[in-house]
Amino acid sequence: MKIIPINKKLWLVFFSFFVLALTNFFIVRYFETARKTDGAIIDAAGRNRMLSQQLGFYAERVVRGNEAVKETLKNIITLHQVSFYALKDGGVAPEIAGNRFLPPTIPAIMPIAKKAESLWLEYKKQGEIIVNEPAFVDGALNLTVSGALDFIEKNASEMLRRNNDLVKAYVEMNDEKQAQMNFVLFILLVFNVIVVGLGAWFTILITKSEESRAKEEAFLESIGDGLAVIDKEGRIVEMNKTAGELLNVIPIECIGKKYDEIFLVKNKKGEKVSLNDQPMQIVLTTGKKVSTTIATAAYYYVRKDGTQFPVATTVTPVVLNNQIIGAIDVFRDITKDKDIDQAKSEFVSLASHQLRSLPTTMKWFLEMLLSGEVGPLNEKQQEYFEEVYQNNQRMIILINMLLDVSRIELGAFVATPELTNVIDLAKEVLKESGLPIRAKKISIKEIYAPDLSLVLVNQKLLRIVLQNIISNAVKYTPADGKISVAISLKQKDENVGDRKIGENSLVITVSDTGYGIPKNQYDKIFTKFFRADNAREKDSEGTGLGLYLAKLIVNHIQGDLWFESELNQGTKFYLVIPVEGQEKKEKAKELAAGAGD
Repeated sequence: MKIIPINKKLWLVFFSFFVLALTNFFIVRYFETARKTDGAIIDAAGRNRMLSQQLGFYAERVVRGNEAVKETLKNIITLHQVSFYALKDGGVAPEIAGNRFLPPTIPAIMPIAKKAESLWLEYKKQGEIIVNEPAFVDGALNLTVSGALDFIEKNASEMLRRNNDLVKAYVEMNDEKQAQMNFVLFILLVFNVIVVGLGAWFTILITKSEESRAKEEAFLESIGDGLAVIDKEGRIVEMNKTAGELLNVIPIECIGKKYDEIFLVKNKKGEKVSLNDQPMQIVLTTGKKVSTTIATAAYYYVRKDGTQFPVATTVTPVVLNNQIIGAIDVFRDITKDKDIDQAKSEFVSLASHQLRSLPTTMKWFLEMLLSGEVGPLNEKQQEYFEEVYQNNQRMIILINMLLDVSRIELGAFVATPELTNVIDLAKEVLKESGLPIRAKKISIKEIYAPDLSLVLVNQKLLRIVLQNIISNAVKYTPADGKISVAISLKQKDENVGDRKIGENSLVITVSDTGYGIPKNQYDKIFTKFFRADNAREKDSEGTGLGLYLAKLIVNHIQGDLWFESELNQGTKFYLVIPVEGQEKKEKAKELAAGAGD
């Protein structure tokens, strides 16, 4: 069986964890960079404020004649210029500039920056005048330089205010940014918990699933019978080791192939069974379970090397939401079982033949006694001998049925088809049960096709089948019940009950309003010596061979026998016999038995 290794399934979980870790890394790295960026911008804004104050201080020193600080003033102007425009453009260094993805961005505070810029440009112009122009001309204070200093001193407070506004704007932006970052990190944390939790749950689920799968496989492999699971399309989805050994195939190579490619089915004659008549197709079409036993085995499976073996098979539909989604075939090789059964049948046949002589002799003597040929009997003697006679008759019937069963199982009997008036035959069988029918006041309804001609069937075999079915209907129908017997001819592919027949056939149905058959015993009704629980309660006498014998006969003549039943509602038996291809099968003995439950 094909199993995907656990580690392959877990790759999805591991890959998800890897992607999650990578995502966390880049998000946290971005937030860390953004935090450094915002800190650097705030520092730069504060530095600009300091530089503007220093510019005023050193400008005053230059104007007062301290030429030594002129170079310092020039450097301050240059630093302020670079720092201010780095701020305005979004950062103070190449690794910071442009690193603004989350709102609010640098453009959001541009009005404040432009306001500071307009004053700074004039501030810078006046500072450059002080740097470039001499402070004194002909011993007198240079009015241009003096005017530049006056401008700087007058606007120092305004420049400070505007720089403060810029710093404040950046701080507020940083606070809002940090709040957004905190929210995103919280969402990321929740997402991490969910993903890790789902990953852990999925890992546990996969592990448990694989463990459960391994156990199921171990169970399947431990089954001594062959097992194959088929989907609704007829493809094999599962096959155990035993099935592979029986069919001489490798199970894993059969997965996905059509059922009929692997399971070649033949009948007792060695003829290939058509797909529509195979148990698997019948189950997929009708949704009804199909079972065969040693006695009713009509199928042979063909191995890969061409050899074949008889099988006892049970094919069960798989139903989900009232829809057939597949079927399961459980089968086993019954070659040895059939050999044992044949040996048993030979023994039963021999023993029954030897046993029959004694009760037959007793029957002759009892008939002589009861007829008065050897002298009159008093009332008490008559009663006792009649009781002995009836019990002896039951013994003869049982022995005859055992003989018939063994002869059919061994194939040691004469089966000669002949043109038969099936309607007259059915009427005769009903007449044989006339006494209990009248005693229980059972209503009989006969429905016969008006155009029904003579049919080529084995009259004796058909009589035995009808005797057993009709006598059971009479026996297990309460007083004032109803029994219906219908006979007709059906064409190929017509429906009979819930089945479609494969060839032109004689169809006989016997339905009653009797006790019915318990559902949990449906599959045992045609087995040897079985009697349903409710049947034993209603009538303690019976051999449990009647329906087994009937089914055996029907299988032998390539027909079909099945039933529908509801407990305490009644039972309907369907008997389908092909009207073509019936051949004489001469073996050794005629069958002897009549009706028997």
